[in-house]
Formats: sequence, C-alpha cells, structure tokens
Amino acid sequence: MTDAPAQAGRDRKPVTLLLIALAAGLPLAAGLALLFPRGSFWAGWLAGSALLVPGLWGLLAAWKWAGGSRALGWMVALAFLLRLGLGAAISVGLPLYGYDEPEQRAGYVFYDAYRRDGEAWELAESGAPLMVAFTLDFATDQYGGLLALSALVYRGLSPDAHRPYLMIILGAMAAAAGLPFFYRALRERWNAGVALAAGWILALYPDGVLLGASQMREPFLIGLIAAAFWGVVAWPRNRRAAAAVLGASLVLMALFSSKIVLPAAGVLAVWFFLDHLDAKLSRGARIAALVGVAA
Repeated sequence: MTDAPAQAGRDRKPVTLLLIALAAGLPLAAGLALLFPRGSFWAGWLAGSALLVPGLWGLLAAWKWAGGSRALGWMVALAFLLRLGLGAAISVGLPLYGYDEPEQRAGYVFYDAYRRDGEAWELAESGAPLMVAFTLDFATDQYGGLLALSALVYRGLSPDAHRPYLMIILGAMAAAAGLPFFYRALRERWNAGVALAAGWILALYPDGVLLGASQMREPFLIGLIAAAFWGVVAWPRNRRAAAAVLGASLVLMALFSSKIVLPAAGVLAVWFFLDHLDAKLSRGARIAALVGVAA
C-alpha cells in the first residue's frame, strides 16, 4: 500500500512549494525585522526574505526529494524552527539576563561567534575583497569560509545595519537541509525505521540545536557531512548525482574547516570501501585497501 503522506509530498509541484515558502518566509522575515529593529525595517524585511524564501523552498524541495513523508516534514520543520527560535531568544535574552561579558551583552553565546561576526561586519563595511577573509589578517576564523560567507551576506543583503540574525537563519537552514539527505541515505541502506530514529536524534540533539542557533560553522559542517554521506550510500544507484553531491560537500567543508574535511573524508572513504568494494576484493586486496585508507 502506498504511503499517502509520502505520495502527497511527491505530488507537490515546484510552484506550490514556492507559494508555501512565500507564505511562511515573508511573515517570518517581518517578525524578525520587528524583533531586531536595526536600521530600516524594510531593509531588514527584504534581507530576511531573501534568505528565508529560497531557503524554505529548498528545504521543501529536499523534503519532497527524500520521500515527502509527514514524519520527515515534521523533523525538518522542527530542526529549523528550534534553531532559529533559540537563536532569536539568545540574541534577545542574553543582553538582558546574561553575564556581564562582551559577547553576552551583544547577544552571542559563544565568544568565537561574537568575534567572527563582528569582523565579518567590519569586512563587509570596508569594501575590501572578500578573499582577504582567507588570509591571516583575521584571527577569529583560521579557515575563512564562514567569515567570507557572513561578510557576503552583510554586504549584499544588509549594508545599512549589522543584522546577526541573518547568519542564524543560514545556520538553521544548513543544519535542517542535511536531514533529508541523512534520512534518505539511511532509508535506502536500511529501512525507514532506522532513518526516522537516527534523523530525530540528529534533529533534536541538544548540542546540535545550540550550535545551530549560533553564528558557528558546525551547523554548516553537519549539513554537508550528511549530504556527503548520502553521496557515498547512493553511489551504486546514481553515480553522477552521488559524485556531484559528494564532491561539492567536501569542497565546501574544506572552506569551512580544513581540519574537519580530512577526517570526514577518511571516514567516508572507509564506509565507501566497506559498503561497495569489500565483497569484490580478495582478502589480501581488502587488507591492503584498508591499510591505504587508514594511512
């Protein structure tokens, strides 16, 4: 018997998904612009809408691609809204109830996020090329990727005022966007029960929610690792798409953190070997391949 919610998700057309994204994204952007009255309300509303509408459309499209089940829809929606809601609450609450420390007075729970986001705004205002984010001129992001992305968002969408919640939107979306890839990979490799249990853990794990509610690189890395994992699992069935997703995920991971991409690529290589090549090799070849991967 066909799962009715999943079938309904697959039947939704791109235009319908866009209308849903508009209906949710525009008022949500207005609410954030009112909650954080920095600069012009209209500029803040447009900046938030420019991220939320295409971002929500992308989440809906990824949900549909992964099967469109009701459970997955709730998982993705809660993952995004929990991170965005907690991020907004932290930004509002810490200046009022937090410790008398610079980062908490500014609404940041992590000192690294406070320093990096401030430098991103300075870079956006300076007019300097964004590539300088990858040099040693900035001490708060030794990799440069998140600093460059933040400066690009501020320069392109929010030149009139520093709106840190824009990066919270992106982080929450990045974390939520990994869930459809993770769910589909586990469902294809095992079954829907395993995919649901692991997906809910990834969506609701407290540390993941807190990091996803801050201007940190972790939500981006988690989402990219989940996408890369699907690329490894899906390799035998759709090599072109799997290679594109896997390659793009690893390149983007390297921009955010070169220290993370190497062990992540190693783990993915071991998984690829065990899942797709192990049975086809002789015992000696398996041992040699494992030693090579480990090295």
